[in-house]
Parts: sequence; structure tokens; C-alpha cells
Amino acid sequence: MTATWEDLVTVALLGTDRRPLPDGLPPHWAGPAADPGRDPTYAVLDLAARHRAAGRAGSGLPTGPAPEAAPPADREPGRPEIQQELADALQRGTPGPVNDALTGLVDQDAAAAPEHWTALAILAASHPRLDRGLLAAALGVRGVWFVEQNPQWVRLAAALRNRLARART
Repeated sequence: MTATWEDLVTVALLGTDRRPLPDGLPPHWAGPAADPGRDPTYAVLDLAARHRAAGRAGSGLPTGPAPEAAPPADREPGRPEIQQELADALQRGTPGPVNDALTGLVDQDAAAAPEHWTALAILAASHPRLDRGLLAAALGVRGVWFVEQNPQWVRLAAALRNRLARART
């Protein structure tokens, strides 16, 4: 007769002094627990741990609330030439050329392309000389929302959000 999980639970509840480990453990339960010379107490604990691990491995992951949806873009990205100018300025990593490229975007009432948002936020977070007003205007509502999603950019996001609010009033 093959032992069942219920048999093992009974042994665990009563204790191995009062009830012996069942014979005929299923083959997929094999391993150190099935060793006849092993202390039955440790065998029961080992089997319980394996059962718990198998149960958790097959369960679904917990889910959290759905994230807030991104706001719609409030303007279109700038022309490819000015996006390339911004990319080149970002590659240099200094605020001056980036401010110049952002000015070009804002003057055209255009936005920085989303592929530049991370590099802009990283540079702005580490260089206070990067103009926050220009950055907020070039990112737009959706880009500022993107910056707000990273906890490391909380202060930058607050500054950008304030600049956007001031620009709209």
C-alpha cells in the first residue's frame, strides 16, 4: 500500500514516537526522507518542506493594484533633426548643450522623444544646471509622469510638476 499525504500528516500530528513513518512512500517522494536509517522526525520534516516548496512553486504570484495609466501626450515629438541634436547633447553629458537642444524643442512647441526621457532624467537628477523649466516643457505631461514613476527621481519629479503647473497658469 502506498502512503498518502494524509498518512504523513497524521504521523506529523501524532509524532513519530506514537506513529511510525508510513511504508511505501511514492517514488516521486524519494530522497533523504525515504532512507530507512534516517531519523523519522527529520524525514517527516523533510517531506513537509518538500510539499510546501512544491505547493508554492505551483501557485500564482500575488497581484497588486493596477498602476495608474499614463496621461495622454500633450504634444508631438520634435523633428528627427532636433531629436538627433538632443541625443548628441545627451551623449556629451553636460547641461549646456542639452539646455540648447531643449530650447530648440520648446521653441517649436515640440516634445522630447520618449527614448530620451531616461537619459534626461538621469542628467537632470545629477546636474542642477540643467534647466528644469525647459526640461518640464520638453517632456510634457506624459514625460513628467514617467519621471514620477522612479522613486530615485522624486525631487526632480516634484520640481518638474511645479514647473508644469506654473507654465499653465
